[in-house]
Formats: sequence, C-alpha cells, structure tokens
Amino acid sequence: MLIPENDIGRTGQRQIEKTMAGGRGTRWKSPSRRATFLSEFILCSTQELMRNARMPEEILPDLQACVLCEDVRQEASGQQTLIGIVGVIPAPVTPIGFFKLCLWTRWCGGVGQFRQHSLILNPDDENPIAQSEVQFTLPALDAHATNVHVFGGLQFQKHGIYTVEVRIDDQLRLRFPLPVVQVHQPSS
Repeated sequence: MLIPENDIGRTGQRQIEKTMAGGRGTRWKSPSRRATFLSEFILCSTQELMRNARMPEEILPDLQACVLCEDVRQEASGQQTLIGIVGVIPAPVTPIGFFKLCLWTRWCGGVGQFRQHSLILNPDDENPIAQSEVQFTLPALDAHATNVHVFGGLQFQKHGIYTVEVRIDDQLRLRFPLPVVQVHQPSS
C-alpha cells in the first residue's frame, strides 16, 4: 500500500511499508500494539484527508418549481403573486397573441453561479418562438433563487403542441407541453 508522502512524511512512509510487509524491521511487543499503531495511523490519515478535502466549487441546483403564467406581481410584503396560470391556450383562431407570458422558476439545493435559459419551441421544427436568459447565484446549499422570465409580444401562429424548456448551463432540467387547442365559439 503506497500512501502519499505529503500526508505522513518520509519516515512514516517507511514505517508503514515495513509494517504492512509483515513487521520486518519493526519489533512489536505485542500484536495489539501493532493493531493500535495501524488504527491510529488510519484515523489520523483519514482526518487529515477530510481537513484537506474541498467542497466542490459548483453544485447544480434542483428546480423546485416552474409555472407559466400571464403575470407575476410583487406584493408589499415581498411575496410574489402569480396571475393567470397557463396550462393550455384555447384559441378559436390563429395566430393568437399575448402581450406577455411569464415563466416563474425557483431553484434550490445548489452552490455556484448559473445561467438559466428558457425557451418556448414551435411544434413542427422545434425552433424557439421565444427565449430568455438570466444569470443567478446560489451562495450556499440552503439558499434559493426565484427567476421570472418575461416573454413579450408572443404569437402562436397555429394550433399544436408547443414545448417549454428550462435549461441551466446548457443542461435540460425541465421540458413540458404547452398545447394551443382550437375551441369553437358558441353560436348565438
């Protein structure tokens, strides 16, 4: 077993090599002293490695929630209110336009600086009809970040299943359908 010299020193390395080779060069008064030496060495080496171990500089966060809505309002209390949650877009005729749509996301359980990229994709060729990007930082694992992407002047040209994607640092984290369905107006 070879142990890095910087962890135990040159003398300790020789002692361990001799000990691991069956005790040649070292006289142990009893087997328990040898066992005690080895267990203390392993404990000290483990503690040294733990002290020198670094936390990763970046831990990708979890997407706690994602909601597509018509607006997000900031209340006087600091809380946010989501207005007009969108799960499907009923459209008697196309194209149908929106002054704005908002994508509200909340991230947690990560550490580092990140770039969130959100898209709404066309049903046929999956080209984006809208996209938005924001940078955010999570300083600690117990921190969270709330982002609101505003897609302004959005038009859905035809009926079909559009797709909403949320990416973080170019990794897909969420993909969900956004159907634009034809509805018939009641005749009067």
